[in-house]
Amino acid sequence: MKHPLLILIAMTSGLLAIPAHAADRASLDCVFTELNSAQIDQLGHVVGDTLVAGEPRKDAELGLLRDTLAICKKRNGWSDAAAEIAGTLAMSRLARPAIEKALTTDAVSVAAVIAAYRGLSEAVRKEFATGQPSDAGGMAAAQAVDAVKVSLAKPRGELIGMMLTALAFEEFKPAAFAAA
Repeated sequence: MKHPLLILIAMTSGLLAIPAHAADRASLDCVFTELNSAQIDQLGHVVGDTLVAGEPRKDAELGLLRDTLAICKKRNGWSDAAAEIAGTLAMSRLARPAIEKALTTDAVSVAAVIAAYRGLSEAVRKEFATGQPSDAGGMAAAQAVDAVKVSLAKPRGELIGMMLTALAFEEFKPAAFAAA
């Protein structure tokens, strides 16, 4: 089963094709520099409502993100792969406040989840960066979370998985973007 964050990311696909070359890592924040704070807040609520609260997708609102990614792709000469990675990271950054709020509401220490993530091996963290960790990676994460005394009861386990994925995206996607 695909990770919910990946499903949202797939909705940002369909960008215009242009000649590919390595992406300039400095341009990775283009999406956030193109949008004003009200638009970023709006997208954050849409992504949060869709991902964390399980509300129906709001394709019209996500069109703003798709359009902004297309502008950034064209302006910066991103390859399709670089644009996809930029979209993935943007969605993750937009979702993270909602994930953190939901964890806090469920009495889960965000700092403890971050500590559990940091306790994972690099190989397992990279698996989370794919959005689909292996069973062994999931077990390693469960042990790391248990070690910091956080319960994986539902829906808490899903939220923790989303947070681990967001952290992995932030750690590994920028390098992948630069190589794309």
